Amino acid sequence: SLQDPLIGHFSDRYHAHRQILIAVGLLLLGSGIWLVFHPGDIHPAAWLAVSLLISTTGYSIVSINLQSLGSLWIAPQTHRTRIHTWRESIGLIGVLLAAAAPTLLGNTDQPHQAYHYYTLLSLPLLLVAGLMFRHWQRHTRQHQPATTVTTNYPWQMLEASRWHRRYYSLYFGNSLAGAIPAVLVLYYIQDRLQADSYSGYYLALYFLSGALGMPVWQMLARRYGNLY
Repeated sequence: SLQDPLIGHFSDRYHAHRQILIAVGLLLLGSGIWLVFHPGDIHPAAWLAVSLLISTTGYSIVSINLQSLGSLWIAPQTHRTRIHTWRESIGLIGVLLAAAAPTLLGNTDQPHQAYHYYTLLSLPLLLVAGLMFRHWQRHTRQHQPATTVTTNYPWQMLEASRWHRRYYSLYFGNSLAGAIPAVLVLYYIQDRLQADSYSGYYLALYFLSGALGMPVWQMLARRYGNLY
């Protein structure tokens, strides 16, 4: 998370090369996934740290640039709730598949190969997703970003705008509420339930519960409005 503001700064500065930035992010993400699940024989802790740094950096590059396009995408105001709902729903489907895949792939004659198969499955999906995104960006109308990058610091923007303070406060609370159970659920499954071998199924059930609630939140947003 410490590198995310720096990634955002360079992504704004080189927004004309956004497709290249996302391609680099996907390459780092795929490389990091491979390294995480194929550790070397020397310095396992250092290997894990570097592998996680590469994969999380790639993920940040992709997610930051992808989310920034949400503000540039020319779409009707009334479609924003539906767009965000679809985005979150597709994301939850991906999380469900990622959570269940190692457990399902482990039911083979060689259970220790589950994450190897998981990696082999993930890399082509990253490539397909990157090509689909490239096609979408080329055929979608977007606002042109500002040609100059502001020199104001984020806290100066928050001080100057009550709307920004309100928006980012809500966003922080929402992210925190989602992050706490997402981090602790694995500890609960392993230490409290003593069901480590069923972690994939429990994670799938956990995220499926969130996916089932998406239509409810969409209905509430349509009925009571949203912050725009």
